[in-house]
Amino acid sequence: MTRRESFRRSSRIRRPAEFKHTFAHGLRVRSGPFLAVFMPVSGEPRLGTAISKRHAPQAVERNRIKRQLREHFRAQRLQLPRVDCVITLISSTVKSHNSELRAHLGSLWLRVQAKCSTCLSS
Repeated sequence: MTRRESFRRSSRIRRPAEFKHTFAHGLRVRSGPFLAVFMPVSGEPRLGTAISKRHAPQAVERNRIKRQLREHFRAQRLQLPRVDCVITLISSTVKSHNSELRAHLGSLWLRVQAKCSTCLSS
């Protein structure tokens, strides 16, 4: 894995104020159990995750979902628009396999790209 492909600290949304700002002012798209709230930015794309115990009660499940989110973001980062994106669960995924999660994430990124291109062109 090269440096460009890694999931660096600068690729993460870390501060609570950044999460709040994105949730308050961002655009929303949904795919399967995921909701993406994103805002166009001038820098590189960044990812934040907000996986609650309500939809993934076990820590093992929450960590598995976050790992899939990070890995999919890392692999797609160069194709993504410049956005700060917070992804959260809006329904339970306890019985979802990793392949299903990846399919939903692929669809989610396509929707983010489509909505971002329309919001930037208007």
